[in-house]
Amino acid sequence: MKKLLLGLLLISSLVQAEILATAPNRANGLMYFTNTHCSGKGEYWKVIYSTFNGGSTTFGCWIYDSGMIHILWSETGNTIVIPASELTLMNRDKNL
Repeated sequence: MKKLLLGLLLISSLVQAEILATAPNRANGLMYFTNTHCSGKGEYWKVIYSTFNGGSTTFGCWIYDSGMIHILWSETGNTIVIPASELTLMNRDKNL
């Protein structure tokens, strides 16, 4: 029940989030990089969430440094690093 409530709280805070970029994950889903500040982290850390083939989602925090994206997953505490070149940037110009 606690995980469900935490998930709902995180999702409700993401409703206002702007997705800056996406990248494929190893579970046949996508990682979504948002511009929302990641609570409890420094000012440059942002929220990331990742979807899985079975419909589940996991959350974490990400930061950009020297051409690399560093991701800390909340549920497991695992970290990964991917090249920024793997991201697909979202069109931020609303007029196009």
